[in-house]
Amino acid sequence: MIDKSRCRNIGECVKRHGVKGELIIRLNPQLSINSIETDFIYFELEGGLVPFKIDSIRSKNSTDILVAFYDTENENTVNRLIPSQVYVEGSDLQVDTSNSDDLSSFIGWKATDVNSGELGVITDIIEITNNPLFVIDKKGTELLIPANDDLVSDIDRENRVIALTLPEGLLDTN
Repeated sequence: MIDKSRCRNIGECVKRHGVKGELIIRLNPQLSINSIETDFIYFELEGGLVPFKIDSIRSKNSTDILVAFYDTENENTVNRLIPSQVYVEGSDLQVDTSNSDDLSSFIGWKATDVNSGELGVITDIIEITNNPLFVIDKKGTELLIPANDDLVSDIDRENRVIALTLPEGLLDTN
């Protein structure tokens, strides 16, 4: 079974394209994807992630990519993938993180606290107007931490680590 916390949702499989089994994957609009360097794309089916080996991948337009897979000539298999959420492993995705307004670019990054050390992996962002939250998986426990610029002490883009300076007692409220 593929560990979903190590993967990044890149969009949704929306429909077939052509007669050769290609699928259109509509990319999440909040992502600015530079490239996808992977052999597999994972589809969320029946609560789990199922890998499919990529035969070819190409851009259709600014919002969609066309993907063909090995062993998907069977029409029933292809139809089962529509609609479903699509994932890649976080390390296989090159995301443009230069835009700090796009908090979703931090999904899959490790979060640390300057005082208490490693917090866990950022698995989601809860968009609340003027008060977005990082959702952090700390060994099976969900932490909700304000995604506030004042709390960010360092961003290590190379190692995909965001260091936070959390107020005393904040972790006790989770």
